[in-house]
Amino acid sequence: MRNLLLLLIPVALIGCRAYKDVELQAINGVEVQRLDKDGIAARVNVTINNPNGFRIKVSDPDVDLYLNGTNVGKATLDSAVVLDKRSTHTYDIPLHARFEGQGSMALITIMGAVLSGETRIGAKGTVAASAFLLKKRFPFDVEERVPLND
Repeated sequence: MRNLLLLLIPVALIGCRAYKDVELQAINGVEVQRLDKDGIAARVNVTINNPNGFRIKVSDPDVDLYLNGTNVGKATLDSAVVLDKRSTHTYDIPLHARFEGQGSMALITIMGAVLSGETRIGAKGTVAASAFLLKKRFPFDVEERVPLND
């Protein structure tokens, strides 16, 4: 057992050293699937570059969701997303958010966005990424203008 542990430690350290940051290159679109006073369910189409030589599973987010700068609640992934190794791909990410008692304020923000024809969608928080036996939380803060009239 001790020999196995001594073998795994260098492998884990080499794997950590070789890690390169994953890059969210673009939010291509947002498809709202459900919207009511309790929350929103959407599918976000994003382009992500994974320069690493291994697949990365993204799960367990702790994400605050913003519409036009207004916090509308915590976002949750409906399923884990697996990023292919050494690739830039487009992924559909299913998520939902509960408005956490702010339903009327969120709906007013959304109605204003619909009338203006675009909205700013922001997400700030951390996400867990795992590869093999390693798991690490990564912070992120993104905001993107999304047209609503397409």
